[in-house]
Amino acid sequence: LLVSLRNPIQEEFIYYLKTKATGLRLAIGSGGAVNMISGFFPRAPVPVRQMGLEWLWRLALEPRRIKRIGRAVLVFPGLVLFRKLFRRYRPGIISGIVNHRNEFLLAARQDDPQHWQMPAGGIEPGETAEQALWRELKAEVGIDRADISQVFCLPEKHKYHYSHHYLNHNFKEPFQGQNKFLFLLRYFGPNKIKVDQQELNNYRWVAANKLLRTIHPLRRGSAEKMLNYLDKLN
Repeated sequence: LLVSLRNPIQEEFIYYLKTKATGLRLAIGSGGAVNMISGFFPRAPVPVRQMGLEWLWRLALEPRRIKRIGRAVLVFPGLVLFRKLFRRYRPGIISGIVNHRNEFLLAARQDDPQHWQMPAGGIEPGETAEQALWRELKAEVGIDRADISQVFCLPEKHKYHYSHHYLNHNFKEPFQGQNKFLFLLRYFGPNKIKVDQQELNNYRWVAANKLLRTIHPLRRGSAEKMLNYLDKLN
């Protein structure tokens, strides 16, 4: 099925058909291509096509498209260039909570129960990393400052980029990735862990020698740094 309606009507129409169990196997939003192929609009001269300026030819034929073409030709490349030149990373914290048996506290994400990670979160504007640490611990796993006997801030942060898949589906995301402060905490409080049901759905204590096998692959980089620092303390 070729759908030659304007954006985003053609995409919405294809999605509608797909959800109605119509047996549709393949659909393409062809836009104005059919107009060109059918001869309704003349194709651009070959030299214009070879220079990649067919969009300019179509603009001459349909001046009303100037806003949309302007976004595609000027705004979009400008945003891409800006992101390449001025990479921004969202500041945040990751807390490695270790009990008296040298076990790490991991929590499973609500949107993916197999995604085990250490408690983490972002740093709000005007907030220090340590303030964010205590706020996130209380909100995510119900741990108070009184439950922690020692706090160590690792000398190096953990910086990572968002995946291409994530950025492709979240183009308005202002950050390229995250830059996390790493905290290692000794937990000697009562076992009163209570996970935030909006973001997490379970928790478990994992032995240090099983941490890298249990934690989600995206989180292994920070876990390795935590383990190395714990070895130095021990």
